[in-house]
Amino acid sequence: MNTLRSFCLPRFLTTFSARNANAIAVQDWTAVEESLQDYGPNGYHPVSIGDVLDSHYRVIQKLGWGVYSTVWLFQNERYVIRPPCLATNAPEIHELDYLHYMRTYSPSHPGYSHVIQLLDYFYHHGPNGRHLCLVTDAMAQDLSSFAGQWKNRRLPVSFVKQATRQVLLGLEYLHNCNIIHTGL
Repeated sequence: MNTLRSFCLPRFLTTFSARNANAIAVQDWTAVEESLQDYGPNGYHPVSIGDVLDSHYRVIQKLGWGVYSTVWLFQNERYVIRPPCLATNAPEIHELDYLHYMRTYSPSHPGYSHVIQLLDYFYHHGPNGRHLCLVTDAMAQDLSSFAGQWKNRRLPVSFVKQATRQVLLGLEYLHNCNIIHTGL
């Protein structure tokens, strides 16, 4: 499985809200999902589970969203590869250039394996315009939600040390590529 960025209201939420769900449930939903108003011209591309993009990427599940994109888990129906992610709706913000450069800069660097790798990309034309779709390996959940698996949400010290080391190696690699990550 891989991921893809784009949007569609998950089917269970569509059904749930259609049954006149109470205002609290809708308010909770709006606090954790992107705004439907962002699905217009030059906005997010609407994606539904089961959609096929670029003739072989079948959408399986929505993973999340960000300022410029939504992220989807998908299955590559052309050939089997590691679980990929597809990010759609990324504006022309040089992300593709950065990912190409990161992939080739210094694969022997110890931080190389701790940064996202571009597997494929394509452009998709949809009702809201042209969308750059980036295919990457699927990543793990964020540390905040991951911490919920431990008593009092306290991660084991050995894990924190290992995760910190990996983040620092990845940041060092990015800095060697002259890329500054501002979203920590």
